Amino acid sequence: MKFGLAGVKMTIFMYLSTILLLPLYLWESGLPQVGHYLGALWVIFTLLMSRKFYWHFHFRYLILLVIYAAIVNSLVFSHYLDPYSLLSAGYYIYNLLLFLTLVETARRTGYQVFFKLTLYAFLLLLLAQIILNFMGLGRLFGESRFMGTFNDPNQFAHWILWSVIIVAISSWYLYKTFLGAWVGLGLGVVLLILSASRSGLVGMVWVGFSLFITLFFNAFDAMYKKLNPVNLARSLLVSTLLFVTTIGCLVAAFYLLPNIQTKITDQVEFFTSRATEGLVKGGENFEERGYDRLWKFPEYLLLGSGEGANERWSERTSFTGEIHSTLAGLAFYYGLPGVVMFFGFLYNLWRRIPYIWMRLLLIAPFIYSLSTYNLRNSMFWVGMGIFWIIADALRGRQKSQSEREWLTSSREYRSFREEKNEQ
Repeated sequence: MKFGLAGVKMTIFMYLSTILLLPLYLWESGLPQVGHYLGALWVIFTLLMSRKFYWHFHFRYLILLVIYAAIVNSLVFSHYLDPYSLLSAGYYIYNLLLFLTLVETARRTGYQVFFKLTLYAFLLLLLAQIILNFMGLGRLFGESRFMGTFNDPNQFAHWILWSVIIVAISSWYLYKTFLGAWVGLGLGVVLLILSASRSGLVGMVWVGFSLFITLFFNAFDAMYKKLNPVNLARSLLVSTLLFVTTIGCLVAAFYLLPNIQTKITDQVEFFTSRATEGLVKGGENFEERGYDRLWKFPEYLLLGSGEGANERWSERTSFTGEIHSTLAGLAFYYGLPGVVMFFGFLYNLWRRIPYIWMRLLLIAPFIYSLSTYNLRNSMFWVGMGIFWIIADALRGRQKSQSEREWLTSSREYRSFREEKNEQ
């Protein structure tokens, strides 16, 4: 079977269905959700149609990591018979296939179409979560922490952070402007305040910092370069209208709708109190998130402990749940081999991204993940896939531009030689 127009349309439909339904959690956390099942169908369909996935030699790091994780978790299962260990191994295999399918889909559909669909899908999802909150729908953790269609506010915050990053890089690729990034950032900050996620806000602050740094340097460069006055005026006009409209809507809603005013005020106060509480705890945060296993069980830092069978830690530590940190969890669960493989891929991805501000955005999920474990989360692999795709797309665009410049210069050179010969 080969990809035709019908095949491309079908894979686009399955991609959008997976992305739009990944945030919908109908069963308890840890179990596959509707979006995961659709993603599995998308993987199978793409593999049947293309017979193979796009391959880059840097992917070997991810493949080796997934193989190693599957082996370690299978050994843990064989000894402790905890099904969670096998489920973890299955998730890593699934997420690797999802990553490869995403990259293949972008190459099949074309980068322009892919990023346009991606941009509007994630903007729609961010807006939908805000609408759910103000309509009194969606789920709450406790009395005040909104988590939308998720089971946990930290899952929600992780998805928000990646969504904002994906909106930022997609809109820039399509329109060469940061307007989409600022819109996404505004929507993300609103949702993070509603979720009262401290780690999520720290990650979003880094995203904002990255965008502000970029804005500053762009403005500095503009002082020394000739700008098209029409394009500059258009950009300033659109930015001003967007800013004024957004602020006007927020002010009108705050003062004209008492319920919204009360909700926003209460949520900001609750979020502030949670942030203060986290600072007061200080070092206790490390034990509560499982960091203490790194020095209480140092023998596992060599080859890894695997996931599951958490009763193993009860003799020396009070917290026996999953380590709440991606980097600490990676080091403890999969040891030195896991760390080397993961950072081998990450380093090469970092080098492929041509713009500093995009590299800075790549850091944000890892800052957030200092207090949550997200390596097994499918959204993490979708985000990494989007970064790989944008790096490929931009490198291809730069190569095409260089080739056009070379052809132009060659033609000019030939014309010059022909004219000289005629003379």
